[in-house]
Amino acid sequence: MNIKLTSQQGKDYESLFDINFTDLKGPLEVDFSEVKFFRPFALTLLYGLFRLHEKLYPHEKRICKPSRYQYENVDVFQYTQRIDFFKCCEELKASFSEEMFNRYPASKFVPITQANSLSDCEKVAGDIIKIVFPHDHPGAQQAKYSLSELAGNSAQHSGSPIGAIMNAQLYPDGELHGAILDAGITIRGHLAGNRLLAPQVTSDEKAIELALIAGNSGAHNRKKETVEKSDLEAGYTNAGYGLSVCAEIAKRSGGFVHIISGQASYKVTGKNVTTRKMLGWPGTIVFFSIDCNNLPHIGEIIQEFDRKIKEKSNVKLRFDS
Repeated sequence: MNIKLTSQQGKDYESLFDINFTDLKGPLEVDFSEVKFFRPFALTLLYGLFRLHEKLYPHEKRICKPSRYQYENVDVFQYTQRIDFFKCCEELKASFSEEMFNRYPASKFVPITQANSLSDCEKVAGDIIKIVFPHDHPGAQQAKYSLSELAGNSAQHSGSPIGAIMNAQLYPDGELHGAILDAGITIRGHLAGNRLLAPQVTSDEKAIELALIAGNSGAHNRKKETVEKSDLEAGYTNAGYGLSVCAEIAKRSGGFVHIISGQASYKVTGKNVTTRKMLGWPGTIVFFSIDCNNLPHIGEIIQEFDRKIKEKSNVKLRFDS
């Protein structure tokens, strides 16, 4: 597979989904030498691509041609290194590790990280929440639980060979961009184990639509054999509100959540929903954009969904006292 990014695809990432990512046989070469600016969305996608290719085809060759573009205070190559992109596979690590840059203490980003367990997800989610809520904010812990559950589904329940790939960047204007990516069974495959929803899951798009409803993807709705004992012993109830709460926070702030799963692309804003058929990603990706200058009252959102979930089941949410 050969991929060459245009100068704008580092931030205008949606055109990348005209590529069929489900067939990764053969060597992988990605050329982003013309890219002038990267946002977390495109970099996380490419990181996941390299990571998955290495996992599936360890003996194939992987080549990256990075951007060396510089202007004013922007150095694309330095940013790519600082955000740990080149740790995606051994070849890139070896090729670009000769000059590692120190992270600036004031940098408002969480580097690209592979989370393989619930504790990993909670740590990265906590790091993301810290750059949004630097002090003891009343909604910080609840937001962390939502993000942890969303990532936890990717890391523990999707069967992803690369766990959950997570990344976030807070820009000076207060806009937070983040990504959670896996190479698992897709949302459709996940909900196929839901005893109540399986008959309704007729497509990838319909699966995303159902997963956005609070409580639908919770462990309490799954077939018994899919609920792992270790999760229950750890107190991980997975009530199924992670995606819906994160989407609601993004929407109410004036941002968006963009979900790519299987062959469906589903982008939600406060104004509308945009869907499209795509060639395919072997798993699920959630991109989110939140205006931190206009954060909604997170506690009210949590309580709103809490009431809806409790109407469906007797599951006790982790943040209840």
